Amino acid sequence: QVNPFPLIINIDAEQMRHHPFLYVSEPGNMDISDEQAQLLREYMLNGGFVLVDDFWGGDEWRDFSSTLKRIWPDREPVDLKPDHPIFHCVFDLAEPPQVHSNVYWAHKHKGARNTTSNEIRPDAAQPIFRAVHDDRGRMVMLICLNNDMGDGWEKEQSDPWYFSNVSEKHAYPLGINIVFYALTH
Repeated sequence: QVNPFPLIINIDAEQMRHHPFLYVSEPGNMDISDEQAQLLREYMLNGGFVLVDDFWGGDEWRDFSSTLKRIWPDREPVDLKPDHPIFHCVFDLAEPPQVHSNVYWAHKHKGARNTTSNEIRPDAAQPIFRAVHDDRGRMVMLICLNNDMGDGWEKEQSDPWYFSNVSEKHAYPLGINIVFYALTH
């Protein structure tokens, strides 16, 4: 049973145990305590999955990597190659897609000016998918750097062009693959 409405929960063992899949958006400035880091680690080691999305470039990666080290002091994320099953399990994606926000597309394709989107920076030009695995090799965390799948999932009503050219072609297929892979492997 899938709830179609987003639910915001705290990093709390009792709340998290009811949800096998957590989505973290804009983690660049994520600040968690050692206790919260341990709760997230235990959640994933006990079968939970965390998807991290919507952050861009080296500066935001460096900020998030310190949080990641608190969660996983003994593990390093591994970069996924284009042939990884997560990109092919339901939809066969020719290459790992980059899902830009609607702000970026308004700037690039519609001539909008004065955008301060982080996506325009040179170090955000390529999508990077990194995974953390448990001791059995199960992926427990997927980190999507230089991507904003959340925008691709939520902009259906606000921008028909973005929806048909970005959401339907990239964000939905990638998201479906991730959920399917996370809940079946």
